[in-house]
Amino acid sequence: METDPVVVHLKIPCEPQAVAAVSAAAELFAQRASMELGPRAALVAAAEEACRITMNHVRSGGSLCVIVNGYADRVEICFEYQGDPVPSVGLETFAMLGGDDASAQNATGLMLLTLVDRVQYQTSDGTQRVTLVKYVPAAAAK
Repeated sequence: METDPVVVHLKIPCEPQAVAAVSAAAELFAQRASMELGPRAALVAAAEEACRITMNHVRSGGSLCVIVNGYADRVEICFEYQGDPVPSVGLETFAMLGGDDASAQNATGLMLLTLVDRVQYQTSDGTQRVTLVKYVPAAAAK
């Protein structure tokens, strides 16, 4: 991947079909970073789940801004919105882990945190930001 960052901004409505746009952007940036299938699939799954979770907290009539950054060593996907803070995206379903098989197949709760390398939370002037960070494995960076 080039050393200059590449950025894509998406402003999507809070409807289930819009998750596909986030999925496609995550896939594109993972491929540009030469991620192998496993890490690439993990990033896409985490992006889709974080998108679904944050959509539930956007103010009525609002939209979700998704910013995807591609760097030489990582891909960052930021979900930015006006609405309720979600300081625990990915943590709210700890109690459901170990439950039925259907919930184990979804990338929720602790699974979201195992799919990416870091999840950051930030609140500034009523704007909420949840950022997923996935580093390019050393083998792919060569």
